[in-house]
Amino acid sequence: MAGAGAGAFRAERLANYPWEQTRSARDFNERILETGRRQHSLAENWNAVVTREAEATFSGGPDDLNWDMFQKAWNRSVREIVLGPIARDDQQMTTMLAGLRARANWVVLPVGRRLRARYHAC
Repeated sequence: MAGAGAGAFRAERLANYPWEQTRSARDFNERILETGRRQHSLAENWNAVVTREAEATFSGGPDDLNWDMFQKAWNRSVREIVLGPIARDDQQMTTMLAGLRARANWVVLPVGRRLRARYHAC
């Protein structure tokens, strides 16, 4: 199976690689990531989300923190920052995205079309 992917690669095809498209994508990424700034313009919002989650998670003190608590707080923060406040408590979204990522790692095997359709329906 590993040979199938490696066999498809042809080094000579790099001469035809769309380098201009890559430069354009890099420029876009650098603008979005605001690489020229000391701090991203949304950092204050992100900090507020993470601070709120940390305060709620550590309400019993740092000695009470365990992996399950951290992971839930982390996922709530990520969902709110990436998908917006409405997704903060949507654990099902995290489960669906994890399933899609797991399936995306399989280049040759069939994709979970039903799971992908459920995600796009959200």
